[in-house]
Parts: sequence; structure tokens; C-alpha cells
Amino acid sequence: MSTSQLTFIPTGWHNHVKPFQYAVEALSGFGQVASSTTFTAQPLVTDADENSEMLSEKVMGDNVYTYYKHAFLGDRYTLSTKHAIFDTTFINICTKPPNYASPADNLASSITLVRSFQQSIGAYTLTEHFMGYQGSRAENVTLSISADGKTNLSIDWSIREIKGPTTSLGYTTPTFVTDFTGYTAVPLTHLDVGQLSFSYNAVTYVMDTFEITWANSLLNKAYPGSRLIDTNHCFHQDIGGTVEIVVGKDLVIEGLFTSATMTINNATQKISQAPSTLNLTAVKLNTLGKSQVAGANEEWKMKLGFECRATAFV
Repeated sequence: MSTSQLTFIPTGWHNHVKPFQYAVEALSGFGQVASSTTFTAQPLVTDADENSEMLSEKVMGDNVYTYYKHAFLGDRYTLSTKHAIFDTTFINICTKPPNYASPADNLASSITLVRSFQQSIGAYTLTEHFMGYQGSRAENVTLSISADGKTNLSIDWSIREIKGPTTSLGYTTPTFVTDFTGYTAVPLTHLDVGQLSFSYNAVTYVMDTFEITWANSLLNKAYPGSRLIDTNHCFHQDIGGTVEIVVGKDLVIEGLFTSATMTINNATQKISQAPSTLNLTAVKLNTLGKSQVAGANEEWKMKLGFECRATAFV
């Protein structure tokens, strides 16, 4: 009888010891954790996918059938997270345009992300290990609401440096969130947005699905001599998304697509009754789609594609 190949305890999501958490980095300390930094728990993280890439170039040479050697060019790191609880402060750090005079709550600041979990190292014992994602800045942020589910927040991160897994990140006297007792909020769902949650030009509509993405154009760049990126500052932002509304309220929106002029209006989408409403400024409707299937047990809806100049949570 053969024995198990495993000589250690497998690690899974249930082995997390501390909440996924973050701290804002100083403008002068990109990718650095200052002494005595206090960390804040992130909105409940449901998924985390990290990716490390070792950059290199194949160098061809005489009398070599494949290649001579690889030339090492540096390391690049990314992370994708999904969140079940909406947090206005956290999403502002990821979506508000940079304000270098007051950088703490917007894209001017990079942040350090930390996660903690129990992991085996070749034995049937578990030891707390850490992962540190330093110099993190949101590259793409997507917020979505649907008629039959929870409110979802997905973030793709550009990261300067990943540390770990390690039993110590080497930070000087950090204050971590030590347990999950602070997680008392209920994840937001479609029920929290309330009825008639979407408005266009101050007219409310019955919304079926809503999705918006902030695409932050980051300068992910390493200058000669640097193995890691020296900056990922945000230079530009594109905001756009889609909203599905039920046909029958009026003919105003359909009329915009047959008009000889282009119309720009504001819009709003409620996120929940208490925390906030998302204001969308200078909304341009780009596309209008209708799907009508004979025999389908579904109402007619319009799917609108849009872009806007700015957003704000109020």
C-alpha cells in the first residue's frame, strides 16, 4: 500500500489568520512601509490572484541551434482581488484622480497590501506567514450590480514588489489588524440600492444590471539599472460601463440615438441606502442594444454603453 504524497498540511483560504489589509504609502516612499505604520482592513476579500513575471530576453548566438543564454531584465508583479463589502474610503484610493496636495485618499498615493495565513513547510505543523505587496496602485476597478446577486468590486493592481511568503515582512513596529472581529458589515446586494436606483438626466429608470470600470493608465516603468518598477503613477483615466434598463418608461433615450445632435447629461447610480450614491458627470451614451427573442420568458430591455468624464461618491 502506497503512502500519501503529502508530507505537510495543505493550505487554503480557510487558513487566513488576519484580514487582507492595507496602508497608504508616503509620496516620497513608493514601495516603502514607514516605521510604526497602522494598517486598515480591506473590504472583505473573496478572491486574490497574484502573478509574478521574470522578464528576460533570449540572446541568439553563432553555432547554437536554440539560443545562447537568457538575459535577465527584471521582475514584474500584478494582483487581482474581488471584494464583497463596499467601502467608500478604499474605492476612492483606487478611483479618485491624483491630488498631490492631499494624497491620502486618491490615486496620488500608492499603498502596501498585506495578507497573513497559516502554512506548512514540509511538516504537519502550521506557521503564520505573510505576503506583502508594496507599491500597489489600482490599474482597473470594476463595480457591478445585478438584479439577482450581491454588489461586486473587482480590482487589478500594479505592484512594485512582492515579499513572501515569509514569517516576517521586516517592517518596523507595524500595527496590523489582528483578527476578523471588525468584519461586522453585511455584504451589499441588489436590495441595498433601492428601487429606481439609476437616473439619467434626473429621470429615474428601472435598472436590471449596472457595471462601471475605471481604467487607470499607469506609468509602469523601470529606468535603466532598476530590477523593479520605479513608478506606477496614474497619468490618465478612462471611465465607462454599461447599464440595462427595462423598456417602457419613455422614448427619450431611444430618441437620443436618432437625433442629429449629440447630448451629454449627468447620471446617478445608488450603491446603497446609507453609504453612498455614485454621481456620473458628463455621461455620453455610446451604444444602445436591444435583444428581442420570440418565445423568451424575459422582458425587453435596453443595454446602454456609456463613458463619462468624472465620478464621485456622495
